[in-house]
Amino acid sequence: MQITKLEAARRQLVIAIRLFFEDTNSVSVYALAHAAWEVLDALCKHRGLTRFREEMSGANGLSEAEIKRIANYGRNFFKHAKEDPEAVLDDFADDRNDHVLLAATFDYGTLAASKPMEVQVFQLWYFAVHPEKAMRPAMDRIIEAGPRHR
Repeated sequence: MQITKLEAARRQLVIAIRLFFEDTNSVSVYALAHAAWEVLDALCKHRGLTRFREEMSGANGLSEAEIKRIANYGRNFFKHAKEDPEAVLDDFADDRNDHVLLAATFDYGTLAASKPMEVQVFQLWYFAVHPEKAMRPAMDRIIEAGPRHR
């Protein structure tokens, strides 16, 4: 089987969204969503496309390094144990998945000609639940893309 980086990220992202809406294992949702987002962010950067972290940096006046630090919350904890095998993550909350999933769906939409139904549904859900997070340029791009099917 041959699989592209974009296809691998799509698969991780779709499963993460399905688990999210099933309210199943928030740690797995976060780990899958973040893994997908890392690949999608790198692909956007490689192709010279606007990345979610750039949009957030511009909208919030934070540096990309600050956005990365915020976004990487929990990432290394869930991936590694070499440096801190006895560590405990005290404040993980399921709602952190909302934002990492949005970042991944945004970058996926930037890269792909069409978005899976799960990506479209998640974006609609996100902005219905978090209307204060709607950035006008990002919303315009999402609306402009319209519903697409894989």
